[in-house]
Amino acid sequence: MDGPSDEQTNNQLRKHVCRDVDHRSPSRSLDVLATVSDYTTLELEAVAKREDEDNSPNVKALVINNMSKGRPKAANYESDVRAILETAIEIYCVILLTENPFPTSVQEVDWVKKAWSLACQHHSTKLTHDGGILKLIMARSTHICGQFKTKACPIVATTFGFEMSADKGVQAKNHLLIGELKQDSAFIFHVRGSSLDEHTGLYTNPAIQQVINEVLFKNKSDDAIKWRKYYNPFPRVAFALALTAIKCAIDEWSSSSHEMIVFKEDDYSGVFGSHLTLLNKFSQAAGDLDLVKKLLEQVYNMGCIHAGITVNSTNDQKKAILTRAFLNAICDYQMADTDSD
Repeated sequence: MDGPSDEQTNNQLRKHVCRDVDHRSPSRSLDVLATVSDYTTLELEAVAKREDEDNSPNVKALVINNMSKGRPKAANYESDVRAILETAIEIYCVILLTENPFPTSVQEVDWVKKAWSLACQHHSTKLTHDGGILKLIMARSTHICGQFKTKACPIVATTFGFEMSADKGVQAKNHLLIGELKQDSAFIFHVRGSSLDEHTGLYTNPAIQQVINEVLFKNKSDDAIKWRKYYNPFPRVAFALALTAIKCAIDEWSSSSHEMIVFKEDDYSGVFGSHLTLLNKFSQAAGDLDLVKKLLEQVYNMGCIHAGITVNSTNDQKKAILTRAFLNAICDYQMADTDSD
């Protein structure tokens, strides 16, 4: 999936600019701001300028090569600035995948500024950012979600056996498969039984690891390898996003044939929240067994192996997720939820 359009990005930025530039509530009507892309960029530059005045006087001015009109591009900036920008984008993705891939407009701009600051520290320098820099980094919020969804689509079709065909028998098979996978989120299990009690291998369906591998562990220099300190153990938030992307890819077969669905926040942020909540509940239910952490350590290790990195896994990690204690803990929570309804 491509990054957000100028209009989508501008709408996100305007919500924050209303608060940051005019010092008013983010709920203020967006009609007070112009719809032209350049205007939004200038407003953001005003935010950056005011921040710089509040910082130390040793801040360097941002060096720009012939800034073209319209949508900002990394190529518009000097090579040293592009290096920092690349790092800032990677750090911003880390923040999204450890905090929330569907941030509010206020969170977006705050996290973008934080990512730029951390990137400058990483490169042992201090450069001011302008509106174009903020927009380039912010565009990754939609892009990273799109990556998970794009990678999930072919993996889901192959792993679960969906087929494109005008044949009624094949379409009927797809329809039955959809029902099986959606029932009690059966797609998250390695082996599906006839009921929830008979499913085994919680969170170990190979599609999950494959999606994660294709997004973050493609090679030895990919983000999850480069920023190991943030990705090991693998973030729960990123894991829940992978599950959400798989759910979206499954939904594309709901008509018994494949129809593309846009991975929109309005439709899937609630699904993401549900998966994250269940992960947290399961972690609490497991108690001292710390099985969710072991699951996520295993996910990271398997990702490293996919990327070509040698990993020494312990037997404890290999068998962690298949333990009956974890499934019993889940059953306990399910019973508690039922009793409270």
